[in-house]
Amino acid sequence: MTQPSAGEPPVAPTSDRLLPLLKVATEVGSLAALLTALLYYFGWARSEAQARAFGADASVFDMSTADYLLRSIDALFIPVFLLLVASYLGIRVHRRLTGSHRVGSVREGGPEPVPSTPPRSAIRWARWLRLSWLIPVAIGIPLTMIVPVFGHITFPLWVAVGIVGTAYGATLHRVFQGRPLPSLTTVALVAALLAVTLFWTAERYATFVGGEMAVGIKAAPADELAPVAVYSVRRLNLSTDRVRETITPGPEPGYGYRYDGLFLLQRSGDKYFLLSDGWNDGLGRLIVLPDNDSIRLEFGG
Repeated sequence: MTQPSAGEPPVAPTSDRLLPLLKVATEVGSLAALLTALLYYFGWARSEAQARAFGADASVFDMSTADYLLRSIDALFIPVFLLLVASYLGIRVHRRLTGSHRVGSVREGGPEPVPSTPPRSAIRWARWLRLSWLIPVAIGIPLTMIVPVFGHITFPLWVAVGIVGTAYGATLHRVFQGRPLPSLTTVALVAALLAVTLFWTAERYATFVGGEMAVGIKAAPADELAPVAVYSVRRLNLSTDRVRETITPGPEPGYGYRYDGLFLLQRSGDKYFLLSDGWNDGLGRLIVLPDNDSIRLEFGG
């Protein structure tokens, strides 16, 4: 084994240099997996709420994983933006409370900088933060009673704030007192609780978004969905008077039946899911047609 020459710093083994990279890759992979699972669950909950509003179930749509992920992205822009802003502000507050700035100047060959002593205000904040578990009781429950919809959606979020605040305050208190940090078991338990509240919040928000989208579609499907004319080889016998049937030669030979008054909700699982008008009058229908040669769809108009 080659020894380093005099005056040269020792070279760390390759395994020691790879450990930090592996740690970062593991953390990034875990966050990506959690985010993917959250997006999938949000897309499913949103689709389930929307399907139930039209008298069906999300399983009927037979959507793929990519469909659920794509359906969650547009509704999560604002929540993710607010979460990133809150994370940035949290880092700034953490640095201020822990006194992470260094006192004194650093000179070459001089002593290492000494951490500043945490101010009294930081110690008081640490004590108050340990009472954050009261936040769901003091804020979440009253909001649910005063503003039911908003309170119902945000209650899991207040629970998460209570968990984070309590754990953070207890950790700060330990640091200021020179006591050991919480054990890995405690950290894992707090992380698991946060994951549960995160999915809990996503479920309630997704259900609200899906329900509101269904309300808008029911009120004015022509404003929310693309109109479509359906040409069929055989008579479809649609059970709603909001769809007009015309016996006429279609755009191709053999398509002798045309149906107007339908709107495309989505296509998935090799099926077309169409809506008729009249939902507010109890006359609306969700119509499922196979995507095969016996059906031809024409958009626009």
